[in-house]
Amino acid sequence: MLSIQPQIRITDPQRIDRNAILRDIDAGIQVIVQFSGQTYTRRLLEELNELCSELDDNFTLRFYTLGRTTYDGRILRFVPNVKSLQIDSQYESTHGDSFTELTELKKLNVVISDLAQKEILQSENLRRLEYLGIGSVKTKALNLEYLRDYNDLTSLMINGQIKNIEAVGSLPKLKELHLHSLPKIPLHFINELKGLRKLSILLGGRENILEIEENEIEDLSIDWVRGFNNLDNISNFRNLKSLNIENLIKLKSLHFDEALPRLDYLRILNCKTFESLTGVQNLPILDELRIVETALDFDQFMTQPLPESLNELAFYAKSEREIKEIGRKLETLGYSIENRV
Repeated sequence: MLSIQPQIRITDPQRIDRNAILRDIDAGIQVIVQFSGQTYTRRLLEELNELCSELDDNFTLRFYTLGRTTYDGRILRFVPNVKSLQIDSQYESTHGDSFTELTELKKLNVVISDLAQKEILQSENLRRLEYLGIGSVKTKALNLEYLRDYNDLTSLMINGQIKNIEAVGSLPKLKELHLHSLPKIPLHFINELKGLRKLSILLGGRENILEIEENEIEDLSIDWVRGFNNLDNISNFRNLKSLNIENLIKLKSLHFDEALPRLDYLRILNCKTFESLTGVQNLPILDELRIVETALDFDQFMTQPLPESLNELAFYAKSEREIKEIGRKLETLGYSIENRV
């Protein structure tokens, strides 16, 4: 399983502990200082701006609103040196597009529910981004064509935006792609992303991803995708290290018909009609396998040969009694088991 960078969140601080932040950043921790509504002072923002000028994009500022609170984008004029910025406004905003004036930005994650500018991605400062997350915004016609000029972008998250989505295929440095709440549209553009290493598909609806050809993706996650029922092209993901399948109520089976020599983590969670997992012996370095809340029969599954590399095997049945019985069987077979999903 791929590692995740540790984070520390500092919420609504009344003062800034500069030394503590520097220590955490030096330790490789992402530090996020966040404000819920107008809980900041100008002086506090100016102090944070000084830190922004010294630190890299592992130091993040986040502004979010709760309830029917208005987000005022003019606060960004006090942090012109911010390199990593998150905005989460679920109600309404004023000057919501002020982030287009920040010239030092490297990472931007924006959720502004009433943002309606369809051409906002043409902003010159955004073309130098390395990470861009586009969450829920008012317009569903945000023009993605401008992404063709985002030559430094390595990670992209799109939520429901599909206008000119094929432009994503022209991003030369893209390594991570997160597609959220997309309708059933072709994903052929993914085949153009030769450097892509992580693909996440969340929500939305589609039956499969069969249009994705042989690739170098290492981490694949498919979760809550309505109608998804077919992963027969799994062999095209020959470089896969981690596979996570969750909440796919139409997916009934998965067969590894060819070797995936690098896959060491596999999780299948809450796929209620999933009843067949075969070819596991074709995963020669599989270390951890977790099967949770499926229709898979444990005894039948265990009749197939499993890779010698398998160390941790978790199999969660419907009842507590079955879970305990399966746990005893697995311990007898020498597998490590843990009470975590």
